[in-house]
Amino acid sequence: MEGILYKTPAPAAWGTGHATGTRRPKRVSQAEWITRTVPELAIIGRHLFDRVRDLKAKRATPARKTRASRTTKLLAGFLECGACGGGFGEVNHKGWLQCSWRRDRGDRVCQSTLRVPTAAVEACVLNAIREQILTPENVEYAAERALAEIAKARAASDPAAIRKELDAFMVERNVLIDAHIKGLTDPRESEPRLKAQLERRHELERRLAAAEAEVTPWDPVALRPVIAAALREIHTALEGDDTARRDALRALFGPDPLRVYPDARRGSGRKGR
Repeated sequence: MEGILYKTPAPAAWGTGHATGTRRPKRVSQAEWITRTVPELAIIGRHLFDRVRDLKAKRATPARKTRASRTTKLLAGFLECGACGGGFGEVNHKGWLQCSWRRDRGDRVCQSTLRVPTAAVEACVLNAIREQILTPENVEYAAERALAEIAKARAASDPAAIRKELDAFMVERNVLIDAHIKGLTDPRESEPRLKAQLERRHELERRLAAAEAEVTPWDPVALRPVIAAALREIHTALEGDDTARRDALRALFGPDPLRVYPDARRGSGRKGR
């Protein structure tokens, strides 16, 4: 720099504190600043300053992409290492998948050295969904089994007994809520109890709804058009953009990830639930 730029408050920028009577500086606009350039106080000359600035600009590396700007991979969060249970994800966004625990914690945590191309795994999973999982025959079989399980559970339940249990529970819960509102209980004890009671209430309401629900009789002829429409919707989502495809996979897989195991015969990985 050739000089130092400094700023001092304008004369009218001083005021008096109401409580102590002492003078205090007040915030003023930039237009009221008094500035002076003092070249003789420069640490280095302008020529050297410009050279250093240009060298710094040339050597600067491009800013790394933030996590938010990176493209989310199709199977990110859906895969799990079959050897240790750790996440199975892409390595430094270079197009290869491997166990994240093996990469970050070493072979003491996970012995799996499996590395597979991201594109190959994505194609394998999508092909399996289209050709082996979401077929009309498989979905029809799953629907039949689900309806049978619902009918079995309903036959074993007693709606009247569940409703009676729910009514008694609500009386107990209302007493605790009333005491909590009036300050008759210790919040450190009543708040966890209220939270647990809320979960219990939801459980009883779900049981009652399931016990009172009407079970659709198994009619494969009537359900086949419904199944076909649902399959078309899912297959369309799997052919859509990244968000639609990930939403479709999340609906299919639920909270359970696909486990990836080494396949000694083929030198690659196989996925299973």
